[in-house]
Amino acid sequence: MNIRDLSPSEIEQESFAIITRELGDRVLDEEQAPVIKRVIHTTTDFSYADTLYFSPDAVRLAKEDFLGGATVVTDTQMALSGISKKTLERFGGRAVCFMSDPDVAAEAKKLGCTRARVSMDKAAKLGDNVVFAIGNAPTALIRLRELIDEGYRPKLIIGVPVGFVNVEASKELIIESPVPCIVSRGRKGGSNVAAAIVNAILYMLDGTRGSGQPVKKPEVTENKDSTFFFQNSGCRYFPCHETTDPASFNCLFCYCPLYMLGNRCGGNFRYTKKGIKDCTLCTFPHRPDAAEQIKARFPEIAEKTGIRRSVLPEEDAAPEETESGRALLACWNEEIRLPDEDAMARARAHWDSIAKPLHGLGKLEDIIVRIAGLTGSEKVSLKKRAVAVLCADNGIVAEGVTQTDSSVTAEMAGRIANLRSSVCLMAQTAHADVFAADFGMLHRVDGVPDLHVADGTANMTQGPAMTEEQAVQALNNGVRLARRLHEAGYDILVTGEMGIGNTSTASALTAVLLEMPVDAVTGRGAGLSDEGLARKRDALRRAIEINHPDPADPLAVLSCLGGFDLAGLAGLYIGAALCRMPVVIDGFPSSAAALAAARLVSHCTAAMIASHCSAEPAAQAILRELGTEAVIFADMKLGEGTGAVCLLPLLDAALAVYDSAVTFRETGIEQYVPQGGPAS
Repeated sequence: MNIRDLSPSEIEQESFAIITRELGDRVLDEEQAPVIKRVIHTTTDFSYADTLYFSPDAVRLAKEDFLGGATVVTDTQMALSGISKKTLERFGGRAVCFMSDPDVAAEAKKLGCTRARVSMDKAAKLGDNVVFAIGNAPTALIRLRELIDEGYRPKLIIGVPVGFVNVEASKELIIESPVPCIVSRGRKGGSNVAAAIVNAILYMLDGTRGSGQPVKKPEVTENKDSTFFFQNSGCRYFPCHETTDPASFNCLFCYCPLYMLGNRCGGNFRYTKKGIKDCTLCTFPHRPDAAEQIKARFPEIAEKTGIRRSVLPEEDAAPEETESGRALLACWNEEIRLPDEDAMARARAHWDSIAKPLHGLGKLEDIIVRIAGLTGSEKVSLKKRAVAVLCADNGIVAEGVTQTDSSVTAEMAGRIANLRSSVCLMAQTAHADVFAADFGMLHRVDGVPDLHVADGTANMTQGPAMTEEQAVQALNNGVRLARRLHEAGYDILVTGEMGIGNTSTASALTAVLLEMPVDAVTGRGAGLSDEGLARKRDALRRAIEINHPDPADPLAVLSCLGGFDLAGLAGLYIGAALCRMPVVIDGFPSSAAALAAARLVSHCTAAMIASHCSAEPAAQAILRELGTEAVIFADMKLGEGTGAVCLLPLLDAALAVYDSAVTFRETGIEQYVPQGGPAS
């Protein structure tokens, strides 16, 4: 007996060669062949060459789905375990199985149905960018067909359950549906088959397995000295190029103009026979001389992949203001409508009608009531939410009040525009869109919308940070931004900022407006040492002394001690109130901007919602002055809007109760009434 010692890759390579030989002269569709062969490789059953059904273009569409970061939903842990999750994640996707989730089991028991059926309902809530890989439960396919008939459109269904009861019929239901599918006709199938089909398509994209050819990646060497490295800063694929000659570069991450424009097209690199990288989606070499070719294909690629861009909605013609300067502030204050007390009363009455302890959700109930008063309706919707991150540089950085220099502002603004910063990742989980805007950066960044006032503020230790006219321009730009997002259909705004040195400007504003000592309102920002903190406090004392603004004149305070980002945020708060749209306060700089807005246009506080209490020392004092309270106490100090984004899931949870919970009347329980105790 001839037993050979082979590596796993050699075993797979030879197995595929045997499969190809034993298929003989049989002609398989070129795109379908790798899928069929991998299923045969998994099962050793050649009958799948006859029973696997592919809807038109199913494999091509599946490739595009995975390139677009689709979520794969399975009906067994076995299928989930068999999927190559590393390869899937490389394209921005993930794989999940809800069958063991406690809520699924509880709902199935309540309804008297299978967990597979309930898990399909849960999966449908993920949206349309889903590929189902069903290898066990025909009831999952039956429920999917019902959802499809109700209008649900997942990207693809892989339907390969195994068994006797309802198996064949359930597969035919999927074949007859309008959704692309890959189905094993008959009784055969299984979780291993479902995983094999997913992997076959992933490996086709990855270009590394299942071809029957040896897999060999070229050796690459580090070359950190290349002046051409990291055109797309923060590249994940270091070491990168073998040469410093830019003419030979062929890198998706360095030269794809879609990346430069702040978009993730879904393409990924592959190694070609020449040992260089190429894009799996658009096939153009990613060199500077090919940029125009790729840009020309942007609409086509966008349509295929559904890429999301961090691009602000178009603005209608900017409204012509009849007033300017200080008169404009008075006009804004008059235009803001006071909260609708009747709507608030109806919202509070609805909360009290729900079968739960009175005010059982505490501050969350209060926020929903306030939003009802702001919008004038007890029917509260927060489905479309925007995070506005205002970016600007601050001249006080020259005094050594920060750990980093002003170049980091532009670097981070680019990451936000590319949807790659911390707030972008957190906002994805909260279903919020993130938009960066340049209100006064020293360095312009492609893809960051221009609401630029000037190239950073002046050093406020030597005079006013900005002129009064510039402060009003930044305020007005913030109002315009709020109106722009409101007109685009957004229901709620979340504030964020990115500006090196803005905890210094925030501290200076707070010290003057609240008439508090500099030391009491000034913290370490992004982690200053004791020496750095002392230097920061000294610079702020000098700035306040040389400018000496009157606390009763908030526009003068903002002009002398503020930043373009904080002035823009103050305008955003005012604009949100003008549009009767709730706006969430983030951390310390955002809170200081809210304080300035409240002093400038007092009625705008009706739109403000506190999210968290920053770790900076003056945070609670500002919120008390604004007459509001934080919901989250987590010592957060990252900025960008990250703390404010954390409030959105809490509001979603509160609205779920507000909209759908059973009432006292429905239960037959006598409604609670306030009795004067703490709970009421």
